[in-house]
Amino acid sequence: MVTLNPYLCQENATILRNEQLAEHIYRLTLKSPHIAAAAQPGQFVMVRVSDRFDPLLRRPFSLHQTTNNGTIQILFKIVGVGTKNLATMRPDQGLNLIGPLGKGFCFQGEGPFCLIGGGMGVAPLLFAAKVLAQKRANERIFVLLGGRTEKEMVVAPDFRTLGVKTYLATEDGTIGHHGMVTDLMGSIVESGGRWSAMACGPMPMIQAVAKRCREYRWECQVSIESFMACGMGTCLGCAMPMREKEAGFFHVCSDGPVFNIQELGLYNG
Repeated sequence: MVTLNPYLCQENATILRNEQLAEHIYRLTLKSPHIAAAAQPGQFVMVRVSDRFDPLLRRPFSLHQTTNNGTIQILFKIVGVGTKNLATMRPDQGLNLIGPLGKGFCFQGEGPFCLIGGGMGVAPLLFAAKVLAQKRANERIFVLLGGRTEKEMVVAPDFRTLGVKTYLATEDGTIGHHGMVTDLMGSIVESGGRWSAMACGPMPMIQAVAKRCREYRWECQVSIESFMACGMGTCLGCAMPMREKEAGFFHVCSDGPVFNIQELGLYNG
């Protein structure tokens, strides 16, 4: 059964800024007061990226940040026609949004907290880190960011501005640890204790994070990246198996995109 967010709305947002942060990476700031007021970290919006029929379908984007003055931010990378259209848009142009959609992160777990982001999976974690820094100010909060190269680490300064410890890993070794972002989890475990993890990134990274969290006995929430057509659970295009496969399937857009790893059939073992 699909459960829709009671605060869900369709809103005509106005672009305030469109920043190019690196090659192919952009950040949109939009005036969207209704969505900004209702949004929770980990939720997303469906964006109509063109007023033409190509592309026809909306595109899902994680909420990167919100503010009390009614703005939201979307972080994205050009990967196709839709994101290429967004990259060309200018201030004062409008975008039609549906949101906030999906289930976000839960902040009731035991601290300290470890946030792990890979590639563009860093997008929802800034919003999560901001809320954690406010709600759990006395807890340790570590952020681990991974990417192919230093040029992809465009939002690392924003995490550091929040006052959270931020560590970087790059596959080519141009900044931070030379290797995968999950390698950094081992050095944190040496500090001892049980942690609560929140992660978002490519599926291989998510699987590696889940494996380590099982080994360390950490609580772990993961935000799943998926292709979506509707964003509301009606098209059934983003299905993934439950832990007990005979029980059926989750739908990433409506049951997620944030899941506890124990819910998911992908992470048995």
